Amino acid sequence: MFRVVLDHPADFEGLRLALKSAVAKGVPPHRIDWCVAGAEPLALNDPLPLDAALPPLRVPRRFAELAELAVCHRDPGRFLLIHEGLLRLLEGRARIDDGIDAILGGIASLAQAVSRDRDRMRAVVRFRDMMDGEGPNAVAWFEPAHHVVRLNSGFFLRRFAMRRWTILTPDESVHWDGAALHWLPGAAQAEASVDDPLDAVWMTYRATILDPARRKLKAVRPATLAALAEAARACTRCPLHGPATQTVFGEGPADSRLMIVGEQPGDQEDRLGRPFVGPAGQLLDQCLAEAGIDRARTYVTNAVKHFKFTPRGPRRLHATPGPAEIAACRLWLDQEIALLNPALILMLGASAARSFLCRPVAVGRERGRPIPLADGRSGFLTVHPSYLLRIDNPEAQAAERARFVADLRAAAALAQAGA
Repeated sequence: MFRVVLDHPADFEGLRLALKSAVAKGVPPHRIDWCVAGAEPLALNDPLPLDAALPPLRVPRRFAELAELAVCHRDPGRFLLIHEGLLRLLEGRARIDDGIDAILGGIASLAQAVSRDRDRMRAVVRFRDMMDGEGPNAVAWFEPAHHVVRLNSGFFLRRFAMRRWTILTPDESVHWDGAALHWLPGAAQAEASVDDPLDAVWMTYRATILDPARRKLKAVRPATLAALAEAARACTRCPLHGPATQTVFGEGPADSRLMIVGEQPGDQEDRLGRPFVGPAGQLLDQCLAEAGIDRARTYVTNAVKHFKFTPRGPRRLHATPGPAEIAACRLWLDQEIALLNPALILMLGASAARSFLCRPVAVGRERGRPIPLADGRSGFLTVHPSYLLRIDNPEAQAAERARFVADLRAAAALAQAGA
């Protein structure tokens, strides 16, 4: 027997690495003892040797989606079930669309239950304004049926990026401090101070009025990029809209296979209302041409739609947007992606990468290769063209420019191939 210790009960990345290693070494499902850190059995088996350098397993995307949900179920046999389902697909004993396969059907059933609990959490979580040692903090209590807190953390982060908040559950809690998510131990309901006679009234209102209204709003989201850009002009989701001249939305054809995402508009973009028209944008145009990419056939946008700057007399100096501002603007970026459906997203610089990866990113270490994104798409990271403009040494600048053009060519080839 081998053991696998996952970081937490819904550790999909840990599960994926272990399954990849088990398949490579020929370890069958019944030979693995799955456990979670902090809850290992007293008698430990030898650890399963893990190899992060192994290539990804070639399975249908639908199976990966079901497994990512199913791993969040409370059923202790979910790991073995997913492992067995994976082998059946790899060995050709079943197909993902086989409606009579008991193993794959069981995984789908677990995924469906988790999906319902995920949606229930989004619908019923109610924050209460409280005070702690750092000031105002919105606190909520939720008792999930399954391990859906981490699954939903991005949802709440995108919607409440501009305030500190904490969601308490019996298993584990999550706190957003305005810059990063922190995972905390489980808590009791009393710590959320939710004993309020108005709760029942509010829950009835939410179920009968608010949620149907939200579903209706979702149904009438802008159907074109032009309509979406018009809606974004009135955005006040973060304080950057105040000092900025205007919202600077993306531009380009709606059928572009390559979507280029930068950090934010600069001074000239803010004044003209168009992305990538300043010095960095002009350099990007030149490099795109050298890489054989037609800017007119490419959609370009920014992770943040308003110019963040520090005034210095008549000048406005660029200021890097923070995590909260990046998260607040993700609403617009998500809808751009949904309307475009690009084959590849090219991220220019650390801020653009953070918008998609939800973590600090070292561009030098991660550039120049495909990066799987949370929605199943492929991303590709390189430097922002403004980086090239800051290099004083002509030889070093020429070398970095050539490397940047090579990255653009590689991204274009991946986009053309469907990533």
